[in-house]
Amino acid sequence: MIGEPESKRKVGSRLAVLRNEAKLSQQGLSELLMRRGLQYTPTAISGWERGISYPPVNDPEFAEALAASLQINTKSLLSLLGYFDPNGSTLSPIEAEVLQAFRERNHKKIVEALAALYD
Repeated sequence: MIGEPESKRKVGSRLAVLRNEAKLSQQGLSELLMRRGLQYTPTAISGWERGISYPPVNDPEFAEALAASLQINTKSLLSLLGYFDPNGSTLSPIEAEVLQAFRERNHKKIVEALAALYD
């Protein structure tokens, strides 16, 4: 999809910063998620952080477990990862990219991000 790898990288790099701030390794985060009944390996976490895939933060159970593991509240987690607009609505990564492009008045980026929604 057009524009998706950039937003995956942004989400991933933000997640890595949050994990490091919580003084967790990828293995440590994986273990905390597993204690909460979620089976995510260090390899999966590495994939999120490298922009290979998105963490499944649209799943409320996952978002709550990830936030608790990172010692922040869920709304802060989603906001820091770019999943909230100023009104508090949850956005997909591509929707967040469209909103950011609109704010920047970057018409080319808006078109690319919108096209990605329909790929």
